[in-house]
Amino acid sequence: RGARIVTWARFHHLETRRQFYVYNTHFTIRGGPRQIQAAEQINAHIAQHPPESVVVVMGDFNAIAETSETWQAATSDGLRDAWVVAEKQEGPPLTSNGFGPPPEGRQGRIDWVLVGGPVTVERAATDHYPVAAELVIRSR
Repeated sequence: RGARIVTWARFHHLETRRQFYVYNTHFTIRGGPRQIQAAEQINAHIAQHPPESVVVVMGDFNAIAETSETWQAATSDGLRDAWVVAEKQEGPPLTSNGFGPPPEGRQGRIDWVLVGGPVTVERAATDHYPVAAELVIRSR
């Protein structure tokens, strides 16, 4: 009960000839152990990929980035928050909007793009309509 899934795929980046892995998830709305366990399971799966693999994990984590135990668990094995490491952030630092415009001055990103491996985040944008990040996969 309350279980959520993750979908993942392996892609081949033609320009750099690198493989990269993309995960999409939606964590349970109930915070705590279930979210942390889900983050740990994703990290365990990522650990099975070859070293220096490019990884993108995105979705609705239903936990506040940078301050929640879920975010700490998700980023504990080397994944980086695209919003935090981006050269440029656009949009409010709030992704839960209740289907309306984001309230002024309120913060709390529950939708994240996490990256791992040799990838640079040039721009991260969010407003809960989509969550998007422009990424550059570095050549070997």
